[in-house]
Amino acid sequence: MKTCTKIIGTIFYLIIALIVSVFIMCILLVGYEVIFIPNDFLFYEHSQLVSSIFPVIIVVPILIIFELIIEKIAPNKFLAKNETIELWKRIGKWKIAIIVAWIVALYCCFTSYTCVTATEIITHSPINPLGTHYNYSDVQSIKTGFGSKSFAILDYKEKGNFFYEITLDNREIVFYVPSPNGDIERYYEHSYLELEEFDTALTALDIPKTASDEWSEYCEYDKEYVDRFLRIVHNTN
Repeated sequence: MKTCTKIIGTIFYLIIALIVSVFIMCILLVGYEVIFIPNDFLFYEHSQLVSSIFPVIIVVPILIIFELIIEKIAPNKFLAKNETIELWKRIGKWKIAIIVAWIVALYCCFTSYTCVTATEIITHSPINPLGTHYNYSDVQSIKTGFGSKSFAILDYKEKGNFFYEITLDNREIVFYVPSPNGDIERYYEHSYLELEEFDTALTALDIPKTASDEWSEYCEYDKEYVDRFLRIVHNTN
């Protein structure tokens, strides 16, 4: 009976912690846009690495804090033994180093993104958090299409996934799942329209563009979005 209670308690704890984690991430994203993103932005996107590790950076500390609180209130009564917590208790003085590393990682996540407005492309990085401003005409080249790999570390390279890549200052910037401005109604109603309009503006400047619709048949998005991706690929002006 006691074991059953601990299992139920652990499941309940995980569900509550997950809900709280999602809520905190939503609050952080809303606050992030208010603090870091200009009011006139069209869309922005974090680097692929940041998109992958950001949920982990947020969720793991919350899970640990939740369990530590519960164990403090009612030790060994509601939760099954958790090796992660046991490890956290054993690392001693290394806790400070881990917390500092977490803060640095969080800072890097917040400052690694590219923002697009109606006239500019602004790239941000941990060493340049205020960002570098570029005009659309500063884009050196465009590459767009669909991923071709059955397995890839970067999601946009997986077979059928659409990507839009620009080169600025000899640095490649990839847009894969941009976050559009929710105050722009047409973007709210039509996903990825922001990329299509961005492409229209860039190709009108005769920027060199490499595009291919190969592997598009593997794209699992709704037809509306696949058609939009194909229009972007075939747009050469």
